[in-house]
Amino acid sequence: MNHNTYYVAHEYMEIFNDPIYVNGFIEWANRHRLAYIGDTDLHVSFVSWMAEHTRERILALAGVIILPKNFTAIFIRPPIPPFAFMP
Repeated sequence: MNHNTYYVAHEYMEIFNDPIYVNGFIEWANRHRLAYIGDTDLHVSFVSWMAEHTRERILALAGVIILPKNFTAIFIRPPIPPFAFMP
């Protein structure tokens, strides 16, 4: 196998390894009185590091709801190097 051992353990030996979209996870969390606060990759959860015209477009499309803002940012953003994140 070409995969690292942690990949094999995570992907093939987990008891629960059911894929889920973020919106499904958020709905599940809400049903259990929990809240989604952001992605583990922080630049996905915030738009402040993006160019102003991109931020304005995302905010116009998403309003103030965090979920569509995250999804919109994911679909329209180009790959961003890690050093580009600015809170």
